[in-house]
Parts: sequence; C-alpha cells; structure tokens
Amino acid sequence: MIEPNFPVFDLAGYELAHSGLSRLQAEELHRLGLVSFNPFQKGELALYDIEELKFLKKIYFDSGLERATSINMLKKLPRPYRYSFDKIYWDFGAEEWKEVKLV
Repeated sequence: MIEPNFPVFDLAGYELAHSGLSRLQAEELHRLGLVSFNPFQKGELALYDIEELKFLKKIYFDSGLERATSINMLKKLPRPYRYSFDKIYWDFGAEEWKEVKLV
C-alpha cells in the first residue's frame, strides 16, 4: 500500500513562496479541499507542509492534465499528499498509483 512520506521535523519555518505556489493557487487547492491544512492559518509553514504543496502543484497545476483528471488521481492517494515522485508514479493504463520498484 502506498503511504505518505513521514513528516520531517525541523526548526525552520517557511513561507508559501517556498512551495512555488502563488497565493491564488494555494487558495484554490484549499478551497477544493486538496490541502490537508489551511495554509493561511499558519504563520509559518513546516517543511512537510511545503512538500505537500509542491506535490499538489506538480499534479494539479504543472502536469498539463485536466483539473478533473488531477483531482481523480489525487483521490486515489491517502492524505496528506506528502509523496515523492521517485517513490510513486501514475499508471495511466491501470488508472492507479504504483510504487517505484528498483531492480
């Protein structure tokens, strides 16, 4: 079963800009319920929050896929969306996420 990455705790705080998202994009992700937290209620974001936002940015905004397709893909992963693309990938034929298995 695919599991989110464990959060890495550090003492540094980050701003939304570290995720590569604009405020408008972050608001859209939050409004759609895709983000597991409210990025506007936190004074600073933790590294694991930034990782989640970066993952969502790549799927929802950068992939070139239709928004509905992106949302359907994300619904097939457990939240929070703290994943690495070097560990999982989307199999378009099977329409599911799969783990990368190095031989």
